[in-house]
Amino acid sequence: MPITHTNGPRPGTSDAGEARFRLPALTGVVRCLIDRFTPVQ
Repeated sequence: MPITHTNGPRPGTSDAGEARFRLPALTGVVRCLIDRFTPVQ
């Protein structure tokens, strides 16, 4: 019995391709927000 699911935390809601898109997209958005709201020294 595997500990993790092969299709994410809720199997059937998204496939591997969608997960591969969401990770870099979310990383880019977070990086943009960090750069925008970090004070310049």
